[in-house]
Amino acid sequence: MSGGYHLYSKGFCPFTQMARIALTASSVPHEFTRYQPQESFPDWWKTASPDGTFPVLQLPDGSYTNSSAKMIVIASEAKGADAPSLYPEDRVEDVKTWEAKVRPGLVQPALKVLMAANPDIQAEFRPKLKEALALVTEQLKSRPEVTYFLGTQTPTSVDAIVYPVLQRLPLIAYFRGVTFSNDTIDAYVRFLESNTSFTSTSYDMQQMKQFFIKTLPKMKPMSMGRLQHMAIRRHYDKALQLHKELEGLGDGEEERAKEIAKELTRRVTTLVLLIQTHASFEEEVVYPVFEEMTPGSTSRAHSEHTHDVAVLAKFDKDYKAALEVVLAPPANGTTSATAAAAAEPEAKSKVGVVQRAKKVFGAVAGSLRNLGKSTSNQGSSASLESSSSSVRSAPQIEVGSTVVTTVKKEYGAFLDGLEHWKKEMDEHMAGEEKDLFPMTAQLGDKEIGVFTKIYHHTSPSLEVLLPFILEPLTPQERMQYMHNISLALAEKEPTEWQKVGGYLKSGLSAGDVTDLKERLPALAPVVE
Repeated sequence: MSGGYHLYSKGFCPFTQMARIALTASSVPHEFTRYQPQESFPDWWKTASPDGTFPVLQLPDGSYTNSSAKMIVIASEAKGADAPSLYPEDRVEDVKTWEAKVRPGLVQPALKVLMAANPDIQAEFRPKLKEALALVTEQLKSRPEVTYFLGTQTPTSVDAIVYPVLQRLPLIAYFRGVTFSNDTIDAYVRFLESNTSFTSTSYDMQQMKQFFIKTLPKMKPMSMGRLQHMAIRRHYDKALQLHKELEGLGDGEEERAKEIAKELTRRVTTLVLLIQTHASFEEEVVYPVFEEMTPGSTSRAHSEHTHDVAVLAKFDKDYKAALEVVLAPPANGTTSATAAAAAEPEAKSKVGVVQRAKKVFGAVAGSLRNLGKSTSNQGSSASLESSSSSVRSAPQIEVGSTVVTTVKKEYGAFLDGLEHWKKEMDEHMAGEEKDLFPMTAQLGDKEIGVFTKIYHHTSPSLEVLLPFILEPLTPQERMQYMHNISLALAEKEPTEWQKVGGYLKSGLSAGDVTDLKERLPALAPVVE
């Protein structure tokens, strides 16, 4: 705009919002042009912003700047006669001090947490954002009520910088599953929104949400491996939590013991299936590709799989037998020969459900000791046979303090075994994430083909496993997992994609399906 100021931007840029607040609060006449996300910038943009960033402010002399920090200073210097300064004379140093704090300390972490596709980057910046918001909250609490950030009666540049970030905290909560706001911040935001300099330049929250649903960067298809690792860890933690709750139960809490056993029947047995399936597709699909790229790269992980496959299968058998004993009816009508043999002595010894549960799980400790890459294969068969025998005979105990003490000790050994398995499993997955996962970046155009093979390798168990994998993931992690599958199936295999929709509808709650459909519109045709 000849002889005036003209601000150019695109999308829902927070730095543009900062500049617009500054120009409006300073009563600086200006024009604003907002390009649509799909639009290309004009040719002169390369001169105005050599690095391609936005916003860009054209000054009356025809020059340009693409620095939002400079735009705020320019707005303050060009302010109208009756407009307050964004840099009050008696608070200039305070303003500049806080500018230096919030630009790198608040703005950058907030945008990294919101915009980064890589969960490791999000995790790196979450504590930085939390620390910055704690500092902001402390300052807001120290100021007089119904004043701006620094306790002034008019806004300063700090308000212009901070508001666009705080306005996006609900988006961070929605997309990243982490809530950073608090009552103090919420009250401050409401106060700012009583000033038209902030509301007239603000973006509509629902429009921003829909924009980010479409445009937030996503991970590549092979991120599926990392997401499965997340699901495995979280399911295991929940199972361990349930077993520790069982440890604290007394004989008067039989019903809760049975509830725990029923939940463990679903969670642990399905978790074992997931671990087995995960290892199987790695061995059959992924590792051969990695070996072709870098011979010997998968040897360690392969040896760990080879050791654990038989042991895990035996643990699964023993664990299911233990669950069956815990849930067996008290007399006639038991569901299997194993349960019947185990339950028969109960009528004589009158062992309570809680003690019986602890006893039979304690007998599985031998199986757990053999799981994990740091254990030796030697003696595993004897341990497993001993474990299986103990499960079958576990209820043949007498009620008394000595027995209770013995059961407590045995169950403690079982919990130690669970902790041991968790440690070994974590180390195995961490090794894959460190040494093997980065190799997926070398797949290039082959990645989607490898992922599609993984999908079909696991498809026989997918009706059970897909909802189970999604269950402990955050809503946005679920979206990423389903996005990966959609890339492989939505266009190329629509019939299979329709099956996936059926698995979601039957395995997830209606609310979860609705949320997932909102985050990933490509799901709509197969879940409605």
